[in-house]
Amino acid sequence: MANDPLVIAQPVGEPVTASPFAARPAAHWFVRRYHQAFLWLTVLGLLSLMMLEVGPGGLVRIRLFDVTLRGMCAWQFFTGFDCPLCGLTRCFVSMGNLNPVAAFRYNPVGVGLFVLVVAQIPYRSFQLKRISQGRGEFYHKSLIGVVWLMAAAFAVQWIVKIVQFFSA
Repeated sequence: MANDPLVIAQPVGEPVTASPFAARPAAHWFVRRYHQAFLWLTVLGLLSLMMLEVGPGGLVRIRLFDVTLRGMCAWQFFTGFDCPLCGLTRCFVSMGNLNPVAAFRYNPVGVGLFVLVVAQIPYRSFQLKRISQGRGEFYHKSLIGVVWLMAAAFAVQWIVKIVQFFSA
């Protein structure tokens, strides 16, 4: 057996510790690009809010071109009452212009969603740093819980709006 050509001896040395993505370089590339895309879209989206303002009548305007954007909520058009996300654009624009009081008036839950969007910057940066160090993504069940909590808050807000609409 010692002369068997199929047995290959390996030199003894330091143990090799591989990245969790070492066996799947394509997965590593995809995960890194995913977090980079999220990071850049978040930054560009937040910067674009500075070019907008809420004008007279609650309509959003593009400052640079002096163009007023019309609201187009299909839900409101067909049903006559607000959808769960109505006011979210004006809320984000107000938050981007550092006016949280106005933002809260347009969509109270939107203020929390805006904070979650801003939190994507340090979160995605942290994930990219972990990946560049050869470590896996950070994941905790509470992160999904925050998303479900936000969805529930939008649902509760919407139910309150419907009750107010029909009781008025």
